[in-house]
Amino acid sequence: MMTLFQKYSDFLISHKFFFFLGKGGSGKTTLSILFSKFFGKNTLLFSLDPAHNISDYLGLKEKKEFKEFKNIFIYEPDIEKLIDKKAFEESRKIEKISPLFILFEDSLRENFRFLPGIEEDCMIDLIIKGFYDNYDRVIFDMPPTALSLRIVSLILMRKKLLSFLLNQRKKIIELRKILGEKIEKDPVYEKIKENLNIYEKFYPEFKKSIFFVVYNPFEASIKEGDRINDFLKKNGLIVKKIMNRVKEGSFKGFDIIIPEIENPLKLFE
Repeated sequence: MMTLFQKYSDFLISHKFFFFLGKGGSGKTTLSILFSKFFGKNTLLFSLDPAHNISDYLGLKEKKEFKEFKNIFIYEPDIEKLIDKKAFEESRKIEKISPLFILFEDSLRENFRFLPGIEEDCMIDLIIKGFYDNYDRVIFDMPPTALSLRIVSLILMRKKLLSFLLNQRKKIIELRKILGEKIEKDPVYEKIKENLNIYEKFYPEFKKSIFFVVYNPFEASIKEGDRINDFLKKNGLIVKKIMNRVKEGSFKGFDIIIPEIENPLKLFE
């Protein structure tokens, strides 16, 4: 198996960030682990799948979010905990704007965690964190397809959205000044600008990432893989198709073909 990866080494070592997507059960977690093994030292295997199958797969009993397994660093963040934290922070912001919201403190915070986009927002924060941690390679084992594509969509549109919001806030400040208000520093403008600066730095690196779409030789997997592939390519991302668990047969149009492996863990011995 490692010999197979060596075949693609020139291509693989020229990139730093890798995302694995595919239908549930296609083997994206297994392949993300094996690719991490190929890269070896100072590689971060970053799980964004709430199921956190990596620890189960490797038989790791540690409850810690961050752990090491045979020179591979593994990070499995507690997504639910992060969502609760963000919901608390966002509700606190509203409470500061309107003290009346304190009357609904408990229900407000509880409902905030179910707002559309909050889970995606937490995961985007984690991805950005992964881009600036000090590792030679970072491999992201992504969540189920629908959530993964929402995350990618939000990343792709956020820079444009933040630029629009910054421009609109600037117009509001100018209008307030015309009306006689003295404004030295607008906290909303500064916060939007801070976030935009983060994205302007992060976005070009994200666009240089490799997105591996993992297929199995079955109709449902191929159809879902093609939908993922079409979406990513339409948005100008670098996509490589992997046909995984192939016993026999010819599969054209795939960048990497992975044979069926009886026990992938043996590769770590």
